[in-house]
Amino acid sequence: MLGRWNSRPRRIVFLTRASKNRPLLRLRHDLVTLTLRPLHGLKNAHYLSESTDSESEIAIVVQGPVMQQHDFTYYTIRQYRRLFPKASIVFSTWSGEGGLSRFDDLCEVIVSDADVVPDRYGNLQMRSSHRGVQEAERLGAKYVLKTRSDQRFGNNFLLQSLLAFHSHFSIEPGANQAGRLITCSLDTFLYRIYGVSDMMTFGKTEDVKAFWSGDYLDNDRSLAGVPVEALYCANFLNRIGDRPDWTMAHYLRVLRERFLVLDASALGLAWPKYQSTENRWSSAGTPAHLEEITFGKWLAINMDHFGVDPTLLERPWPEV
Repeated sequence: MLGRWNSRPRRIVFLTRASKNRPLLRLRHDLVTLTLRPLHGLKNAHYLSESTDSESEIAIVVQGPVMQQHDFTYYTIRQYRRLFPKASIVFSTWSGEGGLSRFDDLCEVIVSDADVVPDRYGNLQMRSSHRGVQEAERLGAKYVLKTRSDQRFGNNFLLQSLLAFHSHFSIEPGANQAGRLITCSLDTFLYRIYGVSDMMTFGKTEDVKAFWSGDYLDNDRSLAGVPVEALYCANFLNRIGDRPDWTMAHYLRVLRERFLVLDASALGLAWPKYQSTENRWSSAGTPAHLEEITFGKWLAINMDHFGVDPTLLERPWPEV
């Protein structure tokens, strides 16, 4: 059904225009709700209550190639500049991308050579993320929000809420981290060991730099089939001395003590890659092993009040 839906964009536009003010819309056996996002990004800056000098402590690192369709990456960064005028913005991308001079008035642009990156799957993101965080550190940022060039946050209060969560949920002394790393529910899977989403990473600059260290993934055959996102997390744990043992018990402890998961919808996260469906892993009929960790579930994990399905743990590692 998703394939048919995505292959008919004209029908999507028609439904949006015709049903914007309808209380209920049905598409065969599904109820459809709509989220309308400005094509060229939000135009309004902060409400007065949302503006604060603490933004100046944060660098937003946007990494990846330029998403040319609808000028998505350009208008995303322009939106961030308008919404967060006191924050630093770094765009870490690749040589050969066209139109990079347009970004000069909006942000710092860091260009890397993709041809020198080995085993490019997974390592391209590591390289561009690392170089972006390095630039954020050079700019003196105390905190970094690492995100992607094919995604957009539409929450005006994004940076303030991230700072508030980071401050409220402190980390235990001796953890070898300055603070928690905050990620989003999108692609943070419960039954994928160390399956912390790579979509966004927020935290103290030194912690984000430790996660996106620039160390390339190796091809250890004992980990063949392990998703790249899990390797990012496992390698981070090794760097800070919390050796992964690839058990659910350790994964839950890591989530409880080192990370914080926020709902992608609360962050206003849009990801138009592959399909236009939001909350793509939480719809009815999604396989159980694709269960995402929401903020509510993370809070239960944090309070040690969360149970897992033992039958799913007995299955072979499901690759997403």
